[in-house]
Amino acid sequence: GAVGKGISGIGGLEPVPMPSFPTGLTFKGRASDGYVAQKYVEHPHLLDISLLAEAEQECQPPFSQKETAERTLYKYNLRHLVLVRWVEEPSVWFYEQGYIELSARPYSENLNDMGSHVANLAPEPGRPAALPPKRLWSTECLARYLHKETGSDIWNEKLLPAIKAAVSRIFTAACPLQAGSAAEPEDDDPHGYPDDADQQQQQQQQQQQRQPWRRFGFDFTVDSSFRVWIIEANHRPGMRAPKGAPGADKRRFLERFYSDERMLCGEGLRATRLDEAEGAAVGGFRRVSVQGKRLLAHEKDL
Repeated sequence: GAVGKGISGIGGLEPVPMPSFPTGLTFKGRASDGYVAQKYVEHPHLLDISLLAEAEQECQPPFSQKETAERTLYKYNLRHLVLVRWVEEPSVWFYEQGYIELSARPYSENLNDMGSHVANLAPEPGRPAALPPKRLWSTECLARYLHKETGSDIWNEKLLPAIKAAVSRIFTAACPLQAGSAAEPEDDDPHGYPDDADQQQQQQQQQQQRQPWRRFGFDFTVDSSFRVWIIEANHRPGMRAPKGAPGADKRRFLERFYSDERMLCGEGLRATRLDEAEGAAVGGFRRVSVQGKRLLAHEKDL
């Protein structure tokens, strides 16, 4: 992936009523690629790495290093994977397990210290990384951490439903318009002979049966009030994990994910197994609702 290349912080963490885009800025990369301006969450929820290590002990054998005893706060991103079969009526399946990635350096209010603000940023060459002993953690450990911090099941009661709702809204917004009419026409052929429309519909159905699945990776952040913010959606999410103990949580996650993925859509993402019921479950996948947008006949020429 891009591992955060080209990201710059603009302005400060103080809230402004009417933010304006500064002039005279210097950007890296090709201007033809374009740029994206995104609001920064001024008060992110931060994780104490020593308490996170304690939560991990209840999930699995802990990652043991001396640094875990240091009470240092880190910003983090959440990554969840989604499988989509992009047909006329998209089928979107959200994988409820995920993982988090800590920033490379402890949190700082200095926006120029990108290593403390961009969780997937690679360590900068020639600069001490001050890396946490482990950057990738399971969402199971995060859920236990949040329960210890708040005294409630904040993960299952608030964060996970908000993440799934965001995925649903994103795919609803991205769903292409479909040509149609306000009312379905009645069948005026009493003999049931196939017409051109019937043959076209059969061809579309056959094409949909051959439509492969697509894998997306969604990144989120959480603010200090436990509100979920979407960062980006990746159409080619990274599916590799670091070697050794630092990547153990992600490797376990990927093993479960690939197993459940084969249950849902077969080898090579080309099976056609579907359960059209909203909220249906296959392994760790849950189907989320997507509202298709239909273009009415009188709107096609507008």
